[in-house]
Amino acid sequence: MSTPPPAPVPPEGDRDDSTRHWKVIVLGIVAAIVLIFWLGVGFGQRWGAQQWGPFADWLVGALTLGAVVVALRESLRGQHARAVDHEVARRRECLKAVGDVWTGLAQMVFPFLSFTDYLENLPVRFDGNLPRQDNVPPDHPGEAIAYDIGERAMSFFTKWGELVEPPLFVALALVKNTPMDEPMKEINAGIRDLMENELKKVMNVEMMGRRPDVSTFSAKWNAILRNREEHLNLARKHFAVDLKTVEAEMGNR
Repeated sequence: MSTPPPAPVPPEGDRDDSTRHWKVIVLGIVAAIVLIFWLGVGFGQRWGAQQWGPFADWLVGALTLGAVVVALRESLRGQHARAVDHEVARRRECLKAVGDVWTGLAQMVFPFLSFTDYLENLPVRFDGNLPRQDNVPPDHPGEAIAYDIGERAMSFFTKWGELVEPPLFVALALVKNTPMDEPMKEINAGIRDLMENELKKVMNVEMMGRRPDVSTFSAKWNAILRNREEHLNLARKHFAVDLKTVEAEMGNR
């Protein structure tokens, strides 16, 4: 006859609290016995108002103190629980903000490649006031090539303004004074350099009537995208939202 398997041992956090409850019950019984004994002694000694008055004051004071201690303990527990909830909510907001930035950058990958590919396939030399003269069909036949370039640039600017700038603004505000603050500032600095300096150089070439060199423009864009893995690792390390981790980290502060 096979021996039945031993009962599973519950995890540390799931153990029964009955022992703790029995301790409280025992302490309560002992306190009640002491109180009954004290009252019996007083009755046997024929205590009057002189004895019972101070004893009653002492008893009321002790009960009041106990109630205050219990209330204070519950208040501290409530404050800690609210602090943990607030921290979890704050981390979720930061995670979403950083995630929205990378969502916008990911959505810009195809528009960026489309825009730079268009610029790289412009004629080596061209007159911006004339229609496109090579074998590539223009977006607007018969229109000046400068008009086509302007339309492509405007479409790129509009898409960038919709997908990248709004979440970047929110993220920079939310992650201030967190471990993601400096990395997000570095991303912002790279984006500002890309959009305000490198793109300006590319578009100024249009006025000179020759194909722009987009190699630096593309290289700096790729350098921005390479920060994704670093940001992901930092977010996983500092923005964990499970309660045990948050409580442990807050306890170490």
